[in-house]
Amino acid sequence: MNVSKSRRIVICDDVPEDAEGWRAELSRILPGAVPDREHAVELCPEDELKQGLQNLMSRRAAARGKSEWSESGTVFDGAEIVVIDYDLAHISGGSLITAETMARLCRAFTDTPVILIMNQYREFDFDLSLRGHPDSRADLNIKSEHLSRPRLWHFNADDSSQFRPWYWPELSSAAERQKKRVADLLENGNLEVSILEHLGFTETETERMWSNALGFLHPKDPRSATFRTFVQESGKGTDVKDDRPLTESRHPCAQRAVARIAAARIAKWLDKLVLASQDILVDLPHLVERMPCLVPKDHRNDVTAWNAFVTLEENPKTDADLLRRFGFQKPHWLSRPACWWTRIDEDRELRMARKEDRLGNPNDFVFREDSSDFANRDDSQEFRADFDCIFDRRSLTEVDGLEYGPRVRLVS
Repeated sequence: MNVSKSRRIVICDDVPEDAEGWRAELSRILPGAVPDREHAVELCPEDELKQGLQNLMSRRAAARGKSEWSESGTVFDGAEIVVIDYDLAHISGGSLITAETMARLCRAFTDTPVILIMNQYREFDFDLSLRGHPDSRADLNIKSEHLSRPRLWHFNADDSSQFRPWYWPELSSAAERQKKRVADLLENGNLEVSILEHLGFTETETERMWSNALGFLHPKDPRSATFRTFVQESGKGTDVKDDRPLTESRHPCAQRAVARIAAARIAKWLDKLVLASQDILVDLPHLVERMPCLVPKDHRNDVTAWNAFVTLEENPKTDADLLRRFGFQKPHWLSRPACWWTRIDEDRELRMARKEDRLGNPNDFVFREDSSDFANRDDSQEFRADFDCIFDRRSLTEVDGLEYGPRVRLVS
């Protein structure tokens, strides 16, 4: 393998045996899961990790105006994915360096597009709230037991396990999406543009947004928040001591840092707090669950036809006309294709089609959030997600041997 051309995955843990186990597992599954790409899975030795953190903190000091900007290299620079174990006791040595601190530093002061934190939230394998820890600065928080699941890396990979939460991103495409978002913000002065306007929200859709989602953008004036003021004033950027100096500096390094922070945080907001509730935007499986008329009539008894709508591809072939008319027009800002439900719901022609097709789901298929597939309702467990909307009732497979919670959300 030509490592110089490979996509680097850097694993950061202060327990060498654990890190080597994860490296070996990823090296084993990635060639089969993502056969069209080469990956170099690297460990970050303790001395390199400490030096890398020291260099990142030097960059942070420059952002705060305490020194000159330095481009001294770190082990994180040029990595496509950085995986950080939550427990860094040996590295921190009693200091305030945590996995979240590392995630914040890597986001602001390196070009690493994807950051994972492992084992921060170990209580459940599947989070029935479907909220996805939006306050964490990692792109994904996951238990280490799931890091080597092939379908986490490529949605269509072969995997004997049923477990593949729909709320997981596809890591093989996540880096490219983040790079596109950063470029989007650095071009044409888009850091100064209203977030809601740039992403295509109408005033009606903004009014319909639940308060937790809207308030994420800004504590006082979320409707007018720009990408720059989000980083500067929301408290959701990287660090309150860094956000204002970064946004006020016109140094190219600072501008790139602001774009990286805004791109990652707003994408997570859009995925976890807006799309996940399925009441303003709706992804394809939840759309077809509401509109069985999208499935050809002669295939509605075939679950395979329903599962054709379960895709993370940015430009899916299923229902291209519907996506053209109602699709979210900046697909790199989401982890999966989606449509504006508010606009579909107001379309007279589609309303008539839904009304006339009340028996469009003869087998009572439902979409199961933990296995990312359709199945009969009788083979599924219902639960309530933690969203203040009419679409909070969802379905599960409930795979044996895994922990689901909080269990109070299960519907008996």
